[in-house]
Amino acid sequence: MSVYLPKDPAAPQRWICIYPVYIDKNKKIPDGRRISKEKCSENPTVDEINDICKSQGFDTDIERKQHPRHSYFDNPSQGRVRVRMYNNDHTLANPKFKTRKELLQFIGEMIPKLKSRQAPKGAESNVAGADAGGNVGGSSSKKKNNKKGKRK
Repeated sequence: MSVYLPKDPAAPQRWICIYPVYIDKNKKIPDGRRISKEKCSENPTVDEINDICKSQGFDTDIERKQHPRHSYFDNPSQGRVRVRMYNNDHTLANPKFKTRKELLQFIGEMIPKLKSRQAPKGAESNVAGADAGGNVGGSSSKKKNNKKGKRK
């Protein structure tokens, strides 16, 4: 190989990369999703992934890179998170996660539980009140039958 990687597992070049597309429910497996949709979340961000990894005691680093299958720059989930899975003595940094797939599944399950993802309590009651009131604005819900059919 032309790229030199250090033998030390704790070196930043040896840390695993987590792109938001790995745990995005809206992506397909050919687009880069790595785990099942049941354990994914919708539109995860790099900051959310970073917060969850730090809460579990991992050393992390955010890099401004993009997934190879996404060539557009306006992607809101742009970037990747590097996570240190192993210590200098080749032991797991967090014994709770033995593989990167277990870590990805945990992150996917925890993102919807973040406080930033929770809807404010006042907003839920306003939406429910508008729906319970029936027609808002007095418009009729009947639709006209505008079929072209056979012209005469």
